[in-house]
Order: sequence, then structure tokens, then C-alpha cells
Amino acid sequence: MRRRQFLQLCLAGAVGSRLAFAFSSDTEFCLKLGNSDTPIFPFRTGEHAWWGYVDAAGQVLISADNSRIIARFGDFYGGLGAVRYDDGSAWMIDMKGSKRFPIYPGSSGWNYVLREGLMPNRDSNSAQWGYVDSAGRWVIAPSFAFAFPFSQERAVVAVGQRKGVIDPKGKWVIPASFSRAFAYSDGFLCVQQGKRFAFLDRNGRPAFGRDFEQASGFQNGLAAVRDANRMGVIDTSGRVVMPFQYEAIWLGNDPNSPMLLKRNGAWEISNNGRRIPLPPLRIEEPFSCGRAIVHDDLGGTCHFIGSDGTQLFGMSYWRPEPFVLDRAVVQMGQGGEHAWINQRGEPIFRWRASNLTALEEQMRMAQ
Repeated sequence: MRRRQFLQLCLAGAVGSRLAFAFSSDTEFCLKLGNSDTPIFPFRTGEHAWWGYVDAAGQVLISADNSRIIARFGDFYGGLGAVRYDDGSAWMIDMKGSKRFPIYPGSSGWNYVLREGLMPNRDSNSAQWGYVDSAGRWVIAPSFAFAFPFSQERAVVAVGQRKGVIDPKGKWVIPASFSRAFAYSDGFLCVQQGKRFAFLDRNGRPAFGRDFEQASGFQNGLAAVRDANRMGVIDTSGRVVMPFQYEAIWLGNDPNSPMLLKRNGAWEISNNGRRIPLPPLRIEEPFSCGRAIVHDDLGGTCHFIGSDGTQLFGMSYWRPEPFVLDRAVVQMGQGGEHAWINQRGEPIFRWRASNLTALEEQMRMAQ
């Protein structure tokens, strides 16, 4: 299961970022989303298969033994996370596990992201979405079919099937007129207009004087785009900094991570102007915190590589997850033992996962 905030634009794929938009009910792994700003790391164990959380040093903040948390909606943002309890109720909780205010996510809950003092929230009566503050008080009244998190004082909202943009006061910046719109990043909004994609500035004016076959939002001043059936990269001035000659481009998830380029079936690392060819590898994820995951030749295991392409930590793992806030979750062998590791590959917290069958997971969520 791969649900993280990583851009993967390739010739056969749909445009977009690999975001964990739905909550994770993965029976084996505890995913930490790439855009989380809160250093709290989940695990699931025990006979009830409840979720717990540790801090960056591996100290337990919320014990899985008595948390009664059966599902997580997305991740923690601004010190708050959305979870569901075994009695069916859903709450925003803090890093100590204290309930802050109830939520009513319905069929979607990934967007409970507290950012810039505002968080999307669904009204229990009207089922419309608006925005609340960190205490759960309404700031922008619920009047939208869906609401996306704020970014750079702008938020994408849906009216019916069309997307538009509002400011922190709830005033329209761009009327709801697009079939698809990504979050503002580096001062630009990527939108779909018909079958083409374009960038708008923070006031809704077209940028760069051109559109693209496919595009997504900027990441750290760069955006991967497709035209003429090939991938390239532009910067925030619209200048092409990577020519349109690649089959796939994966931008790094943070300023310290290089990008991955695929041409003629072969991958290479682009790191500050230096090109590093990689041997035939199955690249599992883009770079995050300066590390990427690649498959081993045999056995179904994976290992981490650094920005120079060399293997890190001297070992392989079963189904590792990308680094987020300098921590990554890995499976230590096939026996069910998992660990959060630090940037040196050292385990900071180990646990034995509680696995549920798909039917048990579905029945749990239905209840």
C-alpha cells in the first residue's frame, strides 16, 4: 500500500501526487504521511489491534494497550490527529491522546489537516464542509460539498463537482469552475481545464503563458509536467529546467532530496546538477529526507539508498516505508516484528504487529 505525498508523473499514469488521502487501515504497516508536521509516529499491536503512538525518541505517548483507537484518518497536523474509536465515534486528539472535539467524517477523513489555524470539518447535520479552528469552533460556515486543507492562505473547495478557491475569511478568490485543482504551493495553483493543466497565481491569473498535458503542484520550487508525451520540469518562473525527454520524473519530497529521472527504461539521480546512473533497479519511492527505497534483486526485500545511490544501513527490510521527519517504519524480517528507525538506521521502537484479515477490518469499520 503506497499512500504518501510523493509526486509520480509518468506516461502511463494519471497526474497527481501520491497522497494519503484516505485513512490507513493497513493491517501490517503504520504509515507516516510525507506532509505531516508533527513528530508523532503510530504503531498497532495487542489483542485488540488498537493504535498507539511514540515520539521521535521512541517513547510511548499514547499506549496501544488502552487507546481504543481502531482507525486513523490521515495523520497529525498542528499537534492534532483524527481517529476513530471502538465505539464508532471519531475525534480530534492531541499528542497525549486527549479528546479535543468530535468530528463526523462520513466516508472521507484524510482532509482533517490543521494548517494556518484552520481545518476542514464536516457538519454533522447538513453533511456540508466548512472550516474550524484548533478548538473546533466554526470560522468558515459549512457550505461546501468538500473542503481541502489551507495552504498559503488559500484553500480549494468543491461546489458540486467543480472546484474553486477561497481565502481565510471564506471569500471567493477563484469561483468554482475547475474539474480538478491541487493545493497552492510556492505561490501557484495547478488546475485542470478540459483535458489540459495550467498554473494560476494566488489571485487566479494564468501563469507562464502555456498549459500542459499533465501537471501537478510545485514542490520546493519545481514542478514535474508533461507535454508532447514526455516529462520535464519547470521552476516558478515557468522556465524549463529539465527538458521534455523523460518517461518519468519523481521530485524529492523535501529540499534535501534529489530527483529521480527515468529515460529509456533506466533510472538516474539528479543531485545539484550531478547525474548519477543507477543499476537496473525497481525504484519503490521517490527520495524523502535524502533517502529512497529500491527493491533488492532477490527475495522481495528492499533497501535504502542515499543521494549518491549507495546502499545505506548495510541491511534490507521487508516493505520499508519512506522517511518522514527523519524516521521510517520497517518490517524486521518476516516474523511480524516492526520498528521505527532513525536517520542512521537504528531502531528506536520495536513492536509486533497485530494483523487483521480484510473481513475483520471491514467489519470493524462498518461498526
